[in-house]
Amino acid sequence: MQYFERLTGLTDLSIGRQPNRVGATRTAAGTQTLLSEAGLRFKGAMTAFQTFWIGVFSDILALDQEYLPPNKEFRVTGKRPTQVQIKDRTEIRGSYDLRLAATSETMNRQRMRDDATAILQATQNPIAMQGGILGLKAMRRAFKKFYRAFGEDPDLFLEDQSPILDPEEELQMFNAGQYVSPVQGENIPKHIALHQMALTDPAVRPEVKAMLQRHVQETMQLMQQIQMMMAAQQSRPQPGQKAPGAPSGGPNQASNAQQGAAQPQMPALGPAQGGSMTPGGGPGAPV
Repeated sequence: MQYFERLTGLTDLSIGRQPNRVGATRTAAGTQTLLSEAGLRFKGAMTAFQTFWIGVFSDILALDQEYLPPNKEFRVTGKRPTQVQIKDRTEIRGSYDLRLAATSETMNRQRMRDDATAILQATQNPIAMQGGILGLKAMRRAFKKFYRAFGEDPDLFLEDQSPILDPEEELQMFNAGQYVSPVQGENIPKHIALHQMALTDPAVRPEVKAMLQRHVQETMQLMQQIQMMMAAQQSRPQPGQKAPGAPSGGPNQASNAQQGAAQPQMPALGPAQGGSMTPGGGPGAPV
């Protein structure tokens, strides 16, 4: 039995069965350690499987780049079916990094949930967000990982948004004849600087430069909108703070003034009315 388990990697813990041998399973920490390593052999087999199919898909892509007939249309099935139409095989020319969406993570659901929760908490660090280290792309990826760890579809929770691309990826899409608009969450100064460098490159085609100029203008407009939103948010008075131009003193002073106006004024009492005066209060004052 031990030889079979070591050969196949199917232990009692990996298939959800109580082990017969007593050892590390005496404590919760030992059981958690064994569960974290339960999918080690599965991960190795899945990685080899992915490497094999990536090579097959790379050969198919190389053949399509040379012999694909024009006006080819592909239908993509799944949760969001779509159609991809390729007018000419020159649209898919280039060197691509092919990846498979199949996961090679551990099969332990609790381990995946713990890791996803820790990543989400670290991503929501306000210091990293204010410093610009993390942005909208990191938040979206962390929430996707969190929902998938609990068996939920992230697309049913997250709002639809265009993916955030790097300037190099946008330039590749422009060269392929496809225009992409700027989105919030990207590094706007970096995008503008690299796109302006591409505009001065003589190797860039005129039609690509036209799309680059349009993209730079839309990026600047997006930056102005973000700055206006930030200025409006900063000028908005916070709870407990007075608005610009409001009289000083706050709400307590206004309420005290209203209470003082409502109370009757008490007349001052002189000496003849039983009042008293302090020594040195004036000529003729009683001592």
